[in-house]
Amino acid sequence: MKLHSSLLKIGIFCAVFYFFVITPIFTVPAPESFSVWTFPLFQAVFFASALFLFFFHKNLWEKSKHFGKLFVFYDLIFTATFSLCILFSITFFLNGIALLVKFDGPDYQIAIPKNATEWLFCILTFLLSASFEEILYRFYLPEFLLQYAGGRKKIVILIEVLTALFFAFAHSYAGLFAVLNALFAHIVLRCCYKKTSFIGAGIAAHFIYNLFQLFLTQL
Repeated sequence: MKLHSSLLKIGIFCAVFYFFVITPIFTVPAPESFSVWTFPLFQAVFFASALFLFFFHKNLWEKSKHFGKLFVFYDLIFTATFSLCILFSITFFLNGIALLVKFDGPDYQIAIPKNATEWLFCILTFLLSASFEEILYRFYLPEFLLQYAGGRKKIVILIEVLTALFFAFAHSYAGLFAVLNALFAHIVLRCCYKKTSFIGAGIAAHFIYNLFQLFLTQL
């Protein structure tokens, strides 16, 4: 039974790795997909898949030493806020460099929602995307691999580096600075998860950051 369970988990990991990690690196979204906000069907499917992974692999959860203490809420809020501030700083720095080197950026512009319905779909899209990416890249992918590292420092570092690179290059369609931004963002959000052992803190920071990026692209 234990062997069967292990093989099942490895099989699921291989499928997830191919469809959700490798495939996005070689997929270029159509420019028109950023020009209108509709119900995020694909994001909803991805989120449902990530939620399944999160609960199916609950053995990978870290038990926060803060749970049950009065200051847990403030600790989570502080960590998420601090992570968000770091993300903002990284974005401003990279955008400053892009202006200095006269980097044109991608050939598309993300549209601002035009009405209440589009705003609802926009917010839902960002929330589902942030949840999916946090569960996949900050929780599932590294934690699943780390259980086979045996505590060996070099293997642990390799896993963390590869996970960061996979997330970064999943944004290669948006250009070099998007890849760099995603790389640093992964490091910050991964630290956020390791500090809190609570994936919700990273989701909150990621979601707010995505909304911030929406307005930044209009400048």
